[in-house]
Amino acid sequence: MAQLSNEAQMIRAARQLIEMHGSQAAAVAEKRAAHLDQCGEPMTATTWRQIADAVRAIEARDAAGHSVPAE
Repeated sequence: MAQLSNEAQMIRAARQLIEMHGSQAAAVAEKRAAHLDQCGEPMTATTWRQIADAVRAIEARDAAGHSVPAE
């Protein structure tokens, strides 16, 4: 099985978060990032902020009527 690129992994995680949390997906990712910062995990927190950014990008593209490429 081929390894997904970092961008593809972010898109996949963002899509899963949207499926699970709907319009609250970005807020959920940001909350996880804040918690990870408090726990001394800044690199993982950065990943969750990138996922939150991917969620917002997907939501913006969907609102504009554009599709996001599959991973």
